[in-house]
Amino acid sequence: WTRPGHRGRPALSLAKSLRARRVPLCSSRPHVSPQKPRPAPKSPEPGLTGRAELVSCPTEIYVGNLPRLERCGVGVNRDLAAELRALFETACGAIDDVSVSTRGHAFIRFATASAATAALDGRGWCLRDGQALHVEARGESHVHALRRRLDGQALPKPQSAGGAAYWVLPPAVGGGLVAAPAESEGSKKALKSTLAAHSLAFLDGRGAAAEARAPAASAESGASKKALKISLAARNPAPLDGRGAAAEARSLVPSARAAAAPATVEPGGAAGVAAAAEPHATAKTEPASPPAGEPAAASAVAAPAAELAAAEVDSDAVRNVAVIAHVDHGKTTLADCLLAACGELSAEKAGRACALDKGLEAERGITIDASAVTLRSAQHALRFTLIDCPGHAEFGSEVTASLRLSDGALCVVDVQEGVRTQTEATLRQALAEGVRPLLVLNKLDRLLPGARAVDGGAGGARRALDEAALEGLYVQMERVIEQVNDVICQAQPSPEHAPLVSLAGGTVLFGSGYQGWLGSLAAVARLYAARAGAADADATEAKVLRLMTAGSAAQRARSVCRLALRPIAELHALAAEGEVCALDAKLKQVLGSGLPPALLQRAAAGAQLDAKELRRAALGRLLPAAEALLHGMRTHLPEPATSQAARAAALCASTAPAGTTVQASTTATSTATSTAATVPPAAAATAPDAPAASEGVARARAEACIRACDPGGPLIAYVSKMVAVGGGSKAHAALARVLSGTVRAGTEVFVRDEPSNPASAAPAARRARVTRVLAYGASGARTLACARAGDVCALVGLEGALLRAGTVADVPHMPPLAPLRFEVAVVERRAVSMPSGGVWARKLAEALPHLAKSDPLVHVGFDADTREHVIGGCGELHLEVCVARLRELLGAAAEKLCVRPASIAHREGVRTASAPPGGRLAKSANKLNRFWFVASPLDAKLVRALEAGEMPSARADGARARWLCDAHGWARRDAARVLALAPDGGGPANVLVDATVGVQGMELVKDLLGVAFEQLCAGGPLAGQRVRGVRIDVVDALVHPVAASRRANQVVPAAVRGMSAAMLAAQPTVFEPLSSVALAAPLRAVGAAYEVLNRRRAADVAHAQRDGASGAEGTGTQPAAAADAMCDLFAHVPTTETAGLSEELRARMHSAARGLRIGFSHWQPLDDAEVDTAPTIARLRAAAGLDGAPPSADQLTDRL
Repeated sequence: WTRPGHRGRPALSLAKSLRARRVPLCSSRPHVSPQKPRPAPKSPEPGLTGRAELVSCPTEIYVGNLPRLERCGVGVNRDLAAELRALFETACGAIDDVSVSTRGHAFIRFATASAATAALDGRGWCLRDGQALHVEARGESHVHALRRRLDGQALPKPQSAGGAAYWVLPPAVGGGLVAAPAESEGSKKALKSTLAAHSLAFLDGRGAAAEARAPAASAESGASKKALKISLAARNPAPLDGRGAAAEARSLVPSARAAAAPATVEPGGAAGVAAAAEPHATAKTEPASPPAGEPAAASAVAAPAAELAAAEVDSDAVRNVAVIAHVDHGKTTLADCLLAACGELSAEKAGRACALDKGLEAERGITIDASAVTLRSAQHALRFTLIDCPGHAEFGSEVTASLRLSDGALCVVDVQEGVRTQTEATLRQALAEGVRPLLVLNKLDRLLPGARAVDGGAGGARRALDEAALEGLYVQMERVIEQVNDVICQAQPSPEHAPLVSLAGGTVLFGSGYQGWLGSLAAVARLYAARAGAADADATEAKVLRLMTAGSAAQRARSVCRLALRPIAELHALAAEGEVCALDAKLKQVLGSGLPPALLQRAAAGAQLDAKELRRAALGRLLPAAEALLHGMRTHLPEPATSQAARAAALCASTAPAGTTVQASTTATSTATSTAATVPPAAAATAPDAPAASEGVARARAEACIRACDPGGPLIAYVSKMVAVGGGSKAHAALARVLSGTVRAGTEVFVRDEPSNPASAAPAARRARVTRVLAYGASGARTLACARAGDVCALVGLEGALLRAGTVADVPHMPPLAPLRFEVAVVERRAVSMPSGGVWARKLAEALPHLAKSDPLVHVGFDADTREHVIGGCGELHLEVCVARLRELLGAAAEKLCVRPASIAHREGVRTASAPPGGRLAKSANKLNRFWFVASPLDAKLVRALEAGEMPSARADGARARWLCDAHGWARRDAARVLALAPDGGGPANVLVDATVGVQGMELVKDLLGVAFEQLCAGGPLAGQRVRGVRIDVVDALVHPVAASRRANQVVPAAVRGMSAAMLAAQPTVFEPLSSVALAAPLRAVGAAYEVLNRRRAADVAHAQRDGASGAEGTGTQPAAAADAMCDLFAHVPTTETAGLSEELRARMHSAARGLRIGFSHWQPLDDAEVDTAPTIARLRAAAGLDGAPPSADQLTDRL
């Protein structure tokens, strides 16, 4: 803000200067004089922040924590009042009066109490009871203002807790309830005495409510629980459990909380304390106040009553399931079966529609993006989120992001091909994330034997199944199960607790997703039980299941073939031969009902029926795929609470400090997570809603909340990727897993983005507001009222605060959860460009950030060396998809997009000191200034230290000179006379030293010599590349004393020419970048990797067998072969040779390589590579815009 006389010019000038330095501004509007007040804005300014609460007057709102305005100019209060008026009129309508103080607070008076309540509720602020006072007064100015506003009413002394002042009012003043955190025993004792002086009761626990609601007191100990029951019995209400239901009857009526009267409870061990109104107080209908310091998301008053009722009576089981497999093993066809069962897809299209493949996926016939759809099966009382993951190795980042949101996984394997590399890779990722697998043996129809003619004796020839082929099918099934279990045991640190799969345990389904049938041994046993009748159903089911799962391996094989596989094979063979009548009769014999009547009518009419259609109709009726999948998910995959209890420690990535023990109760209260902790004592009942004493304690609290998975707890969610909102919009929503609490539209959250470098610290939390909560279906997105702990949803409104993945909480100090660890990395790069011009460059600059959000691992950046926009991907296919998405974002301008291989930046340097020792002479254009330069290489250790930024920045106290002398052996005279380092601010390290003796005027031109040195380092004389590791000494000089004769246009060109000549006389060379290549592969494929790497000029190639990767590991039945022992392979490959490396390795190693990572390692002189450097230098000079061959040192040296 500026004074009216300045007319806003200083502010506008400052805003322009800040924008030039990329400083974000909340507002930069011009000042409006008091004579011409500006109209109220239609929408609130984004920079306006504050805390709003109702005060003792039911129609008045107090807004605190506003910016202090003591030194503001005339008219500021008027403008701020207009902003506040517009802010609240948006929610409720007319406002009677707005008064703003220069001390950072304001009062807003509405016409009615309902309007005030609507204003607060609509803005998502913390709602308070209209008849109670609960204010935070931070600062003496707020305290005095509130005292004056309460018309001189007698107030007790404010209680101090957590740096804030709180008032506790008796019913005569305001009534109702006030909650305050008691951080210490002293504050708790002071609060007790204040309550006793005003005839108010003291409650332990963390819950508190208004007079019309029950005291949700948390009884942490047996004594406090007993006292609570006695107090309630005296007033004849029923005791309530932690969810607000009657403890005896376990009622789920939401209004049960409001039926109980206040009670007096002996103090317990909880940290939070609350005071209730007098027992004779009149019941009110206003919502309750949550305890002070508790997050707004944890309070029940933030949700409408109907929404809470729906949440409490929702008895559906919840599952979050990812579908993982190798490419083309049938994941999307299985998803079609579930979509059809839940009414999202026509049953006729199931298995063939691939409904979850959209856009590029449908064009290419491959899953690219992980699609998350939320479905509900009323028959199974199951609500589940299904995530269809890609199977191609280059889209492994989508699999990693999806598994973080899931609790279970359907591992789909082609029974004919068996476990492939991507099957193993995705299964290892699932186990690393703590996700339990359920195996699906798909495409069983490919191995089902057909009927063949056999001798039927007197009855002639008859057709029968090939028994040997049937037994071979069972053997293949067992072999695939064993392969999967081998992978599980190898991936688990303790194989005895590995989640192994088996036919007997029901964790293996078999069938054909394309034909719409799947089953398990338990499903087959239920079919036999249905034929036996209701009386013998249970006994028959148990007997059949015992025959197929008990006994020796040979006995189990015969029973499974006879009882399970033979009926399926017979129906399959009849359908192949087109025997409709026989197929219908056989189906009636097995199932009790035949083929669909419409199909029989078509057959009777003489229509030719396809064998695939008959198989789908018959086997789909016998063993429906959706029925088997839903039953398996509900029975064998964990619910969110169970899964989070096991994964909480890994998600928090760190445990509490030594001596800390955190334990979460399985039945948490509705107001906070019930925990117990020994360090600190108060951490047990305190969720992470106050700044933690240390990060370890904060992580322990977060772990306890995640372990409890309580919808009423503090809000904690993890965003794994960004997804398009849809509807033609470029906006993105954050696909998140709610780990604790409840999120709804209007919730204010704090977002912590994941760091770009895993070794660096996480960025600070950013404030954002959730505008919508979405769930996706096959047909698009739908809006949800809320998402609770355990749900997967999409949050709209976080796009500005989040790049791709991060942690979301309702408090700013929530420690970040463990970041995603991708099995793939960026190995291929492309440069993209548009024609020069403001319009095209702006379109590309607007599209690239959207592209960066569309993929969990795509790299989008600007290469300062080559001046190119670069897109990085996990391979050629991944890059093709990224470029196609960029073209979609550009729209009509896509035809102007140019895509080419990214340029590889090189460096220039020298090998020896330049000759002659006296230096190379350079004269200014007026011949009045002369300089002699010598170039020499810097020590490699010093270069690495300079690039790492280890050199002290201060020169005044001599710290830099001492560091050069002590650590790197420089002469004290040279170390004290360093003129410049280039480039400034890091990067390649080069030093300019004043080595002259007795030269007059060097201090007059040292700045100009520094400018010339920076120009030389930006583009060397040999190939126009940046210079690295070069020391330039000014050994002699002649400086003209007249300033007009030694200006920049005279000194700088001459100095650049002389330094270039010195470098060309010191055996110049070009440095090429070397990339480190790391991958894992079985021992049998290491030879192929050596062959590929050696063709690409690889150096330091080596491999090492992993510990415990010999043939000793396995499930105990078949040890792993020695040739399959995993090895880690390392090499250094020139970066120019890494183009297409991933594709060649995949082809030569038959997709056996995994975890390929390529990253910059170091610089190597091109001469050491024993290659012809002339073509490389010519190509680099052409790219830099230099013509012809490099000049010689003599051509640039002036004669004396």
